[in-house]
Amino acid sequence: MLEMKMSVELASPADKVWGVTGNFNGLPDWHPWVESSALEAMAGGVGRRVVNVGGTAGRRELVERLVSYDATSRQYAYTIIAGPAPFVDYVGRFQVVPNGANQCTFHFTCQFRAAPGKTDSEASDRIRTFYEAGLSNLPRIFGAVGTGTVRNGL
Repeated sequence: MLEMKMSVELASPADKVWGVTGNFNGLPDWHPWVESSALEAMAGGVGRRVVNVGGTAGRRELVERLVSYDATSRQYAYTIIAGPAPFVDYVGRFQVVPNGANQCTFHFTCQFRAAPGKTDSEASDRIRTFYEAGLSNLPRIFGAVGTGTVRNGL
């Protein structure tokens, strides 16, 4: 199983950032590559159908299902269950952690495997470029602490 971690420090209270990023159907509100997101009922809970338009992969639609949601700790996890991707067995998690009254850190983590016929690098690159675009946009919305640089870790 591969793992990826990214974070960005923001100059806004955690509750304000969570109010936008904690909406399971709200990716279009903060990610510049997400054209639309529509909730739908599905086996095992609530899902969303997400249309992405940025990056080198072109326009694509993914079906995702909410795995867990905890507003108190400002985090949720989801899995991608269908759509064109160079990875499988994907579970991603967003979390907003306060750093004092008027700052916070947005964390993204995920675990996945390369899809059959794809390399670990192909799978990792697709996820990395997608979330770098999203996390790089958050300081534009909420303000940056320092440079607003996205920190990557594997």
